[in-house]
Amino acid sequence: MEADSSLARLRVPDHIAPHDALSASLELHAMSICSTGLGDLEPLIVKPRQACQMLSCGRKRLYQLLADGTLETFKDGRSRKITVSSIKRHIANRVASAGSTLRRPV
Repeated sequence: MEADSSLARLRVPDHIAPHDALSASLELHAMSICSTGLGDLEPLIVKPRQACQMLSCGRKRLYQLLADGTLETFKDGRSRKITVSSIKRHIANRVASAGSTLRRPV
């Protein structure tokens, strides 16, 4: 009952037909959700396969980075998880250490 009363309170523009009022109100609701930025949440942790894709490396290289402590990792039950913040930090460090050797394609 509450959902119907909240939909009745929404102001739908006059050029929208009554049967389209529900879809228009849903679009308005979706726009308000998107405008908060909550729809663009990125994960805080990833599985090793996803980390390999993010780093464009193989599993062997990934586990070397885990072994030397470059990437933060933990076990969640039987599943290994890697923090996205440590992946981003590693990439930033690599770019910074590349310094002048980093060139843009022409």
